[in-house]
Amino acid sequence: MVTERLRSLAEATDPSMLNEIYAAYSTSAADYLESMREAVRDQDSDALARAAHALNGASANIGANGSAELAGQLENLGCSGTVHEAEKLLGRLEREIAAAQIEIQHLVSNLAPTS
Repeated sequence: MVTERLRSLAEATDPSMLNEIYAAYSTSAADYLESMREAVRDQDSDALARAAHALNGASANIGANGSAELAGQLENLGCSGTVHEAEKLLGRLEREIAAAQIEIQHLVSNLAPTS
């Protein structure tokens, strides 16, 4: 669960770091998704594998296991030399990332200091 991983990060570091982690993940996830869409459009399985590998790692680092799993499937697809079925997986990945981002925002807002 994303929240548990981020909560442990917040407890181990300054909770304000969660905003930086969230912003970095959101930006990189959007960039990797765009790279994967381009790779599918261009039928470039190598580019698909590279972008999916990077997103897999970024997602795993914050505990977004669903996103990491789907990115891993896309990476394997790219490594196999094909982009067939990638559109369907990309749609699922986008929804999973959106759900993770909502969860992160909720956690960040709950940990924000009150004035």
